[in-house]
Amino acid sequence: VIGFVRAKESVGGTPLPRIAPFTVQIGAEVNSEYVDFRAEVDFASRQTRIAANETPTNGYTSLNTSLSIRPFGHKKDITIRIQGRNLTNDEIRYHTSFLKDVLPAPGRSIRVSIRGGF
Repeated sequence: VIGFVRAKESVGGTPLPRIAPFTVQIGAEVNSEYVDFRAEVDFASRQTRIAANETPTNGYTSLNTSLSIRPFGHKKDITIRIQGRNLTNDEIRYHTSFLKDVLPAPGRSIRVSIRGGF
């Protein structure tokens, strides 16, 4: 997935506030009856086209993974999931956030969950 927006005022041509920078997401996924695995890399470039009263935002690269295990396959609705988010532990500040200068996005995290259905 590639995202790119270049927005400006129709009168004067100055950049609009909180416009996301150029972004790219590349991922791969493997699925089977018992295991699903996904890995993705998110990249956002530095945002320097800023409006009045805005500050530039640094770019980032983030690696995310997800492993889902179904020990009984599709016969029973039980899934164990292990997720890793921002495994690069990059400091991520979303240019679109009102709080970007105060509060970054979470750093590296690993989540483990068990889900069952009936």
